[in-house]
Amino acid sequence: MFKNSESPISLFSFQDIITSLTGIMLTVVLLLALELINSRQKQAEASPLAQELELAKQIRNAAEKRKKELEADIARLQEASMSSFKYDAEMLRINEQAIKEELEKIERALSVAKIEKAKLEEKMAEQSRRAEMLKDKQQKADEIKNKAEKIAKENKLLEEKLGKVNEALDKKRKGVKISFSGGTDKKPVLVECSKMLVRVSVFQSGEVKEFRPESPILTDMVKDVVSYLSTLPSSMYYIVFLTKPSSGAYLDFLQRYSSEKLKHSLGEEPIYEEEDCL
Repeated sequence: MFKNSESPISLFSFQDIITSLTGIMLTVVLLLALELINSRQKQAEASPLAQELELAKQIRNAAEKRKKELEADIARLQEASMSSFKYDAEMLRINEQAIKEELEKIERALSVAKIEKAKLEEKMAEQSRRAEMLKDKQQKADEIKNKAEKIAKENKLLEEKLGKVNEALDKKRKGVKISFSGGTDKKPVLVECSKMLVRVSVFQSGEVKEFRPESPILTDMVKDVVSYLSTLPSSMYYIVFLTKPSSGAYLDFLQRYSSEKLKHSLGEEPIYEEEDCL
């Protein structure tokens, strides 16, 4: 409900806009239709078969016109022969015979023109059928092209998935499966040592802590690792160093420093460079 002081909502402006848009759309559609008709007509006029057909029509029209003129001449001659005896009957008969012969020739020419016209129309129909066939072939070719592009995209996705699967398989092939005997209550702590990285994890915990050198002095990284290991109770854990060949630059210092600072049971197992344990 509108208050007395408020003006009602008017939809006339919206209706005017819709009416204007409708008129513009109708105008554009009519212009496109006229352009299509004109282009089709120009195309038909430019066709060699259309020119031949037009020439045949002109010949036929000329022959029919000539036929009508001759028939009119015959009618006048017959009328003159009936109304007056000034002309010689034999001459009239000869002229009539000549005109009839010319009419027969014209009729034969008209028959030939009709046959040619039928042939030209048949050729034009055949040309139209070929154009439709070419259009269908082009449409099928486009569909095949679209399907090929779709298949190529699907193949690319499959290749990417296959690459990811192969990468995962490579990682699994490089992995090392480690098992420990159940003769102790302590849990192993695995320390994987490579050139610029040390990774530490309690066995089967899933949590991995990484240490990287913050300076060219690798012994600082070793001290950080040992400092972290010292926070783990020696009564609950024992330590196994998994050493790669690239860790040789600091391995000796790691062994000596660990023996001095850690009270845990220590062990060492060399592994290949490409193997990942954690």
